[in-house]
Amino acid sequence: MPVFTNIDGEESATVTFRVGSVQMARGTTNEEQEIICLGDPDSSNALAAVTNAAPASTRWGLNVRLAGGPSSVADVAIAVQPVAGSTFAVRPLQSSAADLQVTATPAAGSTFNVRALQSSAADLNVTVAGYSTTVNVSSLAGAVIVRSSAADAIVTVKNSTIAELLASVQQNSTVWQTQAKIQDSSAVTFVGSTGRPSTGVQGLATRLVLNDLQSTGRSTVGATSTRTELVSSAASVRVKVFAYSITSTVVTPSTCAFYSSNAQLLWPINLGSASSGITGANLAVTPPAWIFATESAAALNFVTPSSVAEFHVGISYFVEA
Repeated sequence: MPVFTNIDGEESATVTFRVGSVQMARGTTNEEQEIICLGDPDSSNALAAVTNAAPASTRWGLNVRLAGGPSSVADVAIAVQPVAGSTFAVRPLQSSAADLQVTATPAAGSTFNVRALQSSAADLNVTVAGYSTTVNVSSLAGAVIVRSSAADAIVTVKNSTIAELLASVQQNSTVWQTQAKIQDSSAVTFVGSTGRPSTGVQGLATRLVLNDLQSTGRSTVGATSTRTELVSSAASVRVKVFAYSITSTVVTPSTCAFYSSNAQLLWPINLGSASSGITGANLAVTPPAWIFATESAAALNFVTPSSVAEFHVGISYFVEA
């Protein structure tokens, strides 16, 4: 261990030269430390500088190199050679994309990951070449397109049996679903719809799905009012009647009718019975067929000629657009 000491000095009355120094405290004593410069013997300007940042290219300085190694950054090449069966990660930190050149050569049986840290997405170019059947691709810049060649964006999957073809796309805990377009042999696309399509629409073989079939009735229609609401209106749907029954003991021939709200006449009927008799009418079809229907968002009303005649009315119906 070195032993620190000091040399005492006393200035004379006449100063003939000066030596640069800096005062530093050592223990309880302030001492003068001489400032020493490193320079080139051939030039008085070639003095080395001590800085806390990278010096400018015009500054004089000492040349430092690795003994027996490269003399500049451009000469440096990194080779990673893992031990057989080992697992490790390499993460190089570079100042620019041009500074990064990494060659990773795994030993037989080893598993490793190479992760480059770049300043922007444009700095990172990755080429994956291997024999793995599973590749995970993540893009922060936009959509990832899988294509068989640069000229198209079509992927052809060949399998010997349908059981061999099972695809699942998942990133972290989010499952992505793909959408397929169904066409016939003439490349005509099948049309999907929530309603019954027209007869000229290309379609798949389907089964009949009936709407919610409902029934309602009134026993003294016309006793107090000439208009009776059978089914109230609902937004964007029509009331479609597929069966009705009307009976009455009114002797005088009367014209009664079903109306769409109060505006449109749907189904008029003339009824009249003999003395002490009963008259009526009924009709039914098999749904989804219907006899008459209201306008969209309109109520179904039954209207009688006067408020003294009584009719018994029952209907079966469904609602749809």
